[in-house]
Amino acid sequence: MSKNTGSEDLSGRTRLMRNTIVSWVSHFALVVSGFVMPRLMSETIGQEALGIWDFCWSFVNYLNLMGMGMGSSANKYVAEYRSVGRVEELSKLTSTVFCAQTVMASLVLIGSIAVAYTMPYFFGERLGSYLESAQLVVLFLGSSLALQIWFGISRGVMTGFHRWDLHNIIHAGDSLLSMILMILVLLIGGGLSELALVYLVSTVIFETIRFRVAFAVGGRFKLGVAGFSKKILATLLAFGGKSVMINIPPLILTQTVNVIVLGILGPAALAIFARPLALIRHLTTLVNKFTMMLTPTVGSLSSMGETDALSEFTLQTTKFSFAVTIPVICFFIIFGGVLIEVWMGPSYVDTELMITLSLGYVLVISQNSLVKILMGIDRHGAASAYVGLIVAFVFGMCFYYFEEKNWSLADAAILLTLPLSVAFGMFLPVYTCRILDISLLRYLKSSVFVPVLCNIPFIFLVLCALVAHSSYPFLAFCLLLLSVCVLLLVYYIFLLPETVKLSIKRYVVKKRK
Repeated sequence: MSKNTGSEDLSGRTRLMRNTIVSWVSHFALVVSGFVMPRLMSETIGQEALGIWDFCWSFVNYLNLMGMGMGSSANKYVAEYRSVGRVEELSKLTSTVFCAQTVMASLVLIGSIAVAYTMPYFFGERLGSYLESAQLVVLFLGSSLALQIWFGISRGVMTGFHRWDLHNIIHAGDSLLSMILMILVLLIGGGLSELALVYLVSTVIFETIRFRVAFAVGGRFKLGVAGFSKKILATLLAFGGKSVMINIPPLILTQTVNVIVLGILGPAALAIFARPLALIRHLTTLVNKFTMMLTPTVGSLSSMGETDALSEFTLQTTKFSFAVTIPVICFFIIFGGVLIEVWMGPSYVDTELMITLSLGYVLVISQNSLVKILMGIDRHGAASAYVGLIVAFVFGMCFYYFEEKNWSLADAAILLTLPLSVAFGMFLPVYTCRILDISLLRYLKSSVFVPVLCNIPFIFLVLCALVAHSSYPFLAFCLLLLSVCVLLLVYYIFLLPETVKLSIKRYVVKKRK
């Protein structure tokens, strides 16, 4: 393992902005794929087949729980061991993670086979002629997930060394290659199983690349049974188990609602439901690209005893998350129907569904950083239990209510978002503020109220653009462009930290010279 030279920032704060920018730029590849592929699949193999594809992904996402949060454990403890000088133990850590993930990858593979085998008994009637294809899709996608878990140590090393930029560049390459291969498959008349197969091929290629890059970043770390440590494994599983617990409620809830939609309304309805949900997921991923970097940074700050810096860091990151989330959600609420129609066609437009999902996710997405902060200080265990109970209770109440009426996609959206909003959007901020000894009023003022007030001019201009859209499309475009410019100016004046402003000014002066 490479050693610290003494001048390196082991907390990763100095790389946070660079990593965030590179992550967002690389995420563009995933966004392009997410917009291109559903439309192309809908036009070539049909809306129903697209719904089957979404359904298969639901099962694969269930299998992801078998990873036991080992990825989040790896990046936290790699960063923490480096920050406190436990360099000699890093090889034991990487060996232990690799051995554990080998077992977990095997379980995922076995689980994929089991799901594929049992699908005819539970969903044979709904899947109809797509049954065999759906089985192969689950097998191929499950194998891809197993490979990602098996090579997960390479992610742990790169992110633990705060090289999120490299991690995300490789992820972007994987997204682009899989998209190109899938487009070629569709153009030559391939179906669902062929799409899943080329996705697996792309995973094999880029997981190999990621592994080699990880070696270059972290030095020649050791992998194997010889370096396995039961003590380290117990630490990893304790932390990872709590990490999985806090991620279980939204994951199970999302996939369960997908299964309910398929069972009650059919595959075509699931394809409609999944499209605005995909837009929300892109926003979630955009925010996650930033918040995922927080766990190793927070872990480093906590291990170094910088409590004041940690509190301020929490307020700044949640403010940033709100600042990113609010304008995008407002745009989805106002222009979501238009966006879906342009993207997928009029048959996919459900304005009520779009508005319900957008409103339901605003608090969840904008406070996602709190989960990563609690993980960084290893205080997410109790929070996981509370969140799980709240989600289960609210879901049960909603399901009981909707069971007695005719289902609509908007009802499914409420069933999905209301439990998450109560647990993650209301309970978690109060809990985190208590843990970090931050005044709730201070949190609301700094992280919530300021970004909301800053977005008032933006919302007004977007509403004006909507009014002008049908009669004066060019004027609407100009108003949207103006709204973005005004938003950036307001954010620069009122939200951007003085240190960042100073860096920007220095950069501009340097360029002028």
